[in-house]
Amino acid sequence: VTGKHFKIDPSIDVICLQNSSYIGDINEFLAKDADAVKSHLSNDTNRQTWWSSPDATSTGTTSPISFNGHIDFSGAAIVGMYNTQGGLFEKVGPNATFDNFEIKNCYVTAVDAGTLFGFTDSSYDSTNGTIQIKNAEFSNCYVESKGGNDYRVGAVAGLLRGNKGISMTNVAIYNNITTFTNTKTAADPVNRYGAIGSVWTNVSGSTETEDVYFQFE
Repeated sequence: VTGKHFKIDPSIDVICLQNSSYIGDINEFLAKDADAVKSHLSNDTNRQTWWSSPDATSTGTTSPISFNGHIDFSGAAIVGMYNTQGGLFEKVGPNATFDNFEIKNCYVTAVDAGTLFGFTDSSYDSTNGTIQIKNAEFSNCYVESKGGNDYRVGAVAGLLRGNKGISMTNVAIYNNITTFTNTKTAADPVNRYGAIGSVWTNVSGSTETEDVYFQFE
């Protein structure tokens, strides 16, 4: 998806990615902290799994399709996401932009793990670009990396690779837990947690933050 513009109906306040019978009282669910969110979304009875991109059967390829367009969420909050692919989007391109949204009370467990996206598209490695995030909030999410890539986990994104930058403006990131499922040795400590889990190779795009608030458990 390249160059497309999408806008969520401004009358939509909450986009819940579970059935109401699974979530229960939405206000009680939104009052949960990250650990309680993980516990709730670990119950697989009638749970819905959010698929970040079409699977290989429907696309005829083993590689997930990347998003490289623009979305204005119009202030909507995405809640209740259970995801095993990497986030709301598994893979994004160098010019993806995301505006006016919240991601809260979600549980992501994947190799490259973030709430918004898992990783940047390697097919764009030689293409400069800056992923933009504006007017956003990430809170009460439990994000874990699995499969040996414990450093590729962040509250926003798991892995930024190639000639990509990222710009975050007016963003709040708080009360999230970022962790991993495998064991590290003392010689290889985990110290790259935060908004973005890890950065590979050159970052030629603009990488900047403005009015960004961080707080991690």
